[in-house]
Amino acid sequence: MSTSRARLWIALHALVVLLPLAGMVVHGPWDVRLWGVELPPVLDTPTVTSWWTEKLQPQFQLWFEARIGLRGAMVRTDNTLQMAFFRDSKPGSYVVAGEKGMPFAGDDLRYLGTPRRDLPIITARVDELTALLGSTHRKLKARGKTLVVVISPSKSTIYPDYVPSRWSLANPAERSDLVEYEALRAGLERNGVPFGDGHKIFAAAPKDERELLFAWGGRHWTSVGACRVLHDALAAGPVTPTCEWAMMPADRSRHGDFDLLCLENLWGTDVGITKVPIAGEPPQVREPSALRPRLLLAGTSFMWMLADLLRPLVDKPVALFYNNTFFDLAAGQRLSTADPKAPDWAEYVLERDLYVIDLLETFAHHDEMRTFLGELDRRLE
Repeated sequence: MSTSRARLWIALHALVVLLPLAGMVVHGPWDVRLWGVELPPVLDTPTVTSWWTEKLQPQFQLWFEARIGLRGAMVRTDNTLQMAFFRDSKPGSYVVAGEKGMPFAGDDLRYLGTPRRDLPIITARVDELTALLGSTHRKLKARGKTLVVVISPSKSTIYPDYVPSRWSLANPAERSDLVEYEALRAGLERNGVPFGDGHKIFAAAPKDERELLFAWGGRHWTSVGACRVLHDALAAGPVTPTCEWAMMPADRSRHGDFDLLCLENLWGTDVGITKVPIAGEPPQVREPSALRPRLLLAGTSFMWMLADLLRPLVDKPVALFYNNTFFDLAAGQRLSTADPKAPDWAEYVLERDLYVIDLLETFAHHDEMRTFLGELDRRLE
């Protein structure tokens, strides 16, 4: 190699090494966004003791990596190469790449692979949950109020043929997720709780209609899928959404149908306008003087699309997210932390006419909903 070519090669290497550091100092506008949420690393005041005990060094590394220039571009390039060569996300990522590149949330795949030895404990929790729902439903009904449940299906339930081969079972008949679902459905039926079954509705749909109901590149159902399940749950009223739909343009970087694709942080997946199916009844077709029920919508992130569908049909809608935070759905803003000891808990929960409970299959055995229903059931005594 000639001397001039060697110098050029060294200069290029120096540029690659120094450019991120220069970007960190200059704070240039040329980097790209990274999707997801990270807690900012804390760098304690350096001391001789923290350096000597090696507590400072890992803190500094995390602090430096979070602020290094062109971090977004480097992460996207690394992830894109990983996907191109290995057809998968990095180990530990929230998103797992399935067959043909379909993104899955890791929670759904872990749900699919629930060890069968854990099923007795899980089904016992589901039985407790459905018994609480039955008791709460009966007490609310005696007061002239309505409670309905929507079963929100796991993505791995809807697209089992796209699940990565290493997560698939040799014998599909031994799928633990189906045992959990059957326990949930049986418990709701046994306790007389009205519900819309997203699992059943979606599983019965033709394969070529799945993307109409559940987003290919997203974590959640589509507007149309959410509406069909909600319509099934509210078939007897007091309000019933219409599920006429149309393909509407959507920004891939803003619409929930592409949230998992964005979270992969690959080049190009969050760029462009794409048409997505949108269902729902426009507000202007409703009679303004019609009496509308006051709504409490409680559940997981699957309920936000239910909120969009219900907002024009109800009054003073409030959402309870993971039994942690109250939101004003009319104003689109946070209200407060959910604390049963606080005075506003009774206002947001007890002063309602319609209760829509979103039960995501993946988390049906978790504590949040059982804790909330236990408190509500006690207050209704």
